Order: sequence, then C-alpha cells, then structure tokens
Amino acid sequence: MGVMSRRVLPACSSLCYFCPSLRARSRQPVKRYKKIIADIYQLQPDGEPNDRRIGKLCDYVSRNPTRIPKITEYLEQRFYKDLRHENFTLAKVVPCIYRKILCSCKELRPLLATSSLSTIRTLLDMKAHDDLQVLGCLMLVDFLNGQVDSTHMFNLEGLIPKLCKIGHELREDDEGLRLRSAALQALASMVQYMGDHSHISMELDEVVSVIISCYEANQTLSIKEVVRFQDDDDLVINGNLAVLPVSGQNSAKVASDTM
Repeated sequence: MGVMSRRVLPACSSLCYFCPSLRARSRQPVKRYKKIIADIYQLQPDGEPNDRRIGKLCDYVSRNPTRIPKITEYLEQRFYKDLRHENFTLAKVVPCIYRKILCSCKELRPLLATSSLSTIRTLLDMKAHDDLQVLGCLMLVDFLNGQVDSTHMFNLEGLIPKLCKIGHELREDDEGLRLRSAALQALASMVQYMGDHSHISMELDEVVSVIISCYEANQTLSIKEVVRFQDDDDLVINGNLAVLPVSGQNSAKVASDTM
C-alpha cells in the first residue's frame, strides 16, 4: 500500500476557496533578514545604528550567502527610498551595514561589489551633505582594502574625478577639513590599489594636483593658526609684546612696552 502524504489544512478543516489559510503566502515564513534589518533601523539615541544588530546580520549573511542578492536588493530599495524622502539620518544605515559586512565577510565581497559601488557613487554625489560624502569615501576605503584583483578597475576609475572634485574644495571649517581628509584617504587607497595591479590612471595628473593643493592649503592654514594665536593670546615676553617667527623665518618684531 502506498503512504498518504500529510497535507497542511486550515484549522477549520474546511476547503473554502477564499480561506486565507490556504494561500501559499501564508505558509511561507517571514524572511529573517528582514526582521534583523528592521531591528537595525531602530536607531540609538545618538542617531547611530546598533553595531551589535549589524553583527547579527553579518552572521546571517555568512551562513546564508545564497540570500545576498535578495538582501542587497532590499537594502538598496530602502536606501534610495530614504534619499527620496530626504531622511538622511536613516540613509546612513545602509552604508554602515555595507562597511561592516565588507570588513567581516571578506570572502563574500564579490557578491556585494556591484551594490557597494552603486551606493558609493550615490554617496559621493550628495554635494549638499558632507557627512554622506564622508561616509562614501570611508566605504570606498573599506571596499578597496579587500580587493585581490583588478576586476572592478574600470568602475573604480570612474570614481576618481568625484574624489578629486571633493579634494579641491578648500574650506576651512571643521566639516570641510573632515571631508577633504576623507577624500585624500580614499585617493591614497585608490593609488595603492592601482599600483598593486600595475595600473596607471588617466586621472593621475588630477590626483597629483589635488594632493599639492591640499598641502599648500594646509600650510596656509597653519600660518593663519599661528597668527590667530598671536592676536588672541598677546604673548608677552619680559614685559614686551612679541610676535613669534612664522614658518621658520628669523623675523621677530617687538612692540612698545605695555602700559
């Protein structure tokens, strides 16, 4: 005799066509990664995502690599939705997730490459939001540090003009300095990556120009800081108002005696 297979029936044991218990969707378990991501979006009081919950998602990804395409698609949809609604605080969550996965799941980086590069490109284009551009630069550094071949060289080459444009913005405020520093860090990682794979960028002259301009701006800023220090503190030596030498020059002026 054959064995009759068990069938899943609704609790009412009826075979009503409209019964929701018979729908295929109702018998599918909720995707666990969606619940984990929902927990990550419950931000801490400081506005940052919970690092421990991101770690749970990394563990899930490492155990279920076949689900990575669906996870990246879900994250991209959420990321671009937050950008459209100008919810920039929540838009930072997805780059933070990618950075954590890129660092902790190195063997799975090829599966994340396309989505990661798309996210980086979008972040670098957010001109009015320095914090998002900084996050894009840092995410690019994490991406480059794990590359073992030149598979994505063409796509990475296209990011250099964006980084150079950010590096040329010579702003003296704290956010501007932080943004320029992140761009230079990304350019340094890019140059090292291309050097490791014997590739010379078509934008090499522009990269050198950015580095020189940032060096000159840093020298000018240092001189301004010294002058401001002199003006604010009114350094007094032996009862006289003295002006310290600037940039190693042997020039000093002594003002009249203070009253």
